[in-house]
Amino acid sequence: MPPKREEQLVIDCLKVQGFTNVVYEPDGNIPPDILVNGRIAIEVRRLNQNLVIGNGFKGLEQDEFAMYALFRKIMNEVSDSGFSRSAFVCYSYERPLPEKKEIKSEVKRFLIEHKPYIEQRREYEISANFKVRIVPSENKLEKQYQYGLSNDGDSGGVIVDLIYKNLELIIKEKETKVSGFKHKYPEWWLAVVDTIGYGMDDLDLRQFNDLPKIKYDFNRILLVSPLDQGKFLYLYE
Repeated sequence: MPPKREEQLVIDCLKVQGFTNVVYEPDGNIPPDILVNGRIAIEVRRLNQNLVIGNGFKGLEQDEFAMYALFRKIMNEVSDSGFSRSAFVCYSYERPLPEKKEIKSEVKRFLIEHKPYIEQRREYEISANFKVRIVPSENKLEKQYQYGLSNDGDSGGVIVDLIYKNLELIIKEKETKVSGFKHKYPEWWLAVVDTIGYGMDDLDLRQFNDLPKIKYDFNRILLVSPLDQGKFLYLYE
């Protein structure tokens, strides 16, 4: 299989730095993701916002993707073919989320009941944590109902703080993953593609370094911007 987007970004970043002997998945679908010069094993991970659940965590974007897919499916189901006016469907939520079955049932009901009022802006509530807003469109769109925007109330915050907290989680995750393979190569790096801050500037880095140093077992931690493989830095160096 070809490298995933994050892995390819890291490979390109390494080549920008002058590394030439860069091998993807040298041992197959087990750590490391990349091997440099036959001795530097590199694990790659997307740096994203995560929600801590019990002893584990999951990326917030998992709920975002699931909600988007669910809303698109419902909008396609209820949109009339002979419509004359369109509206945008927007939604905002915080956790805990209602059950998916409840969300689907309520959103479908809202959209059907709203059709006589499609020229009006209205807000509907599934729960205290989940609200749906329907906003009329000035123009007739491809569908009677179309996606407008969404907001995850649990995302956001001060960028440096988000990078720091999520990096701690990811480091622990990756240390556990590579623990059984560390004997194979003398040096191990963690490369993270920063989809939170998209690469830290000088001020961000100073603020990051003012925080207590994160403990880690990797030899180096490489932070790469997803927008520019030439924008990178090695943390704590």
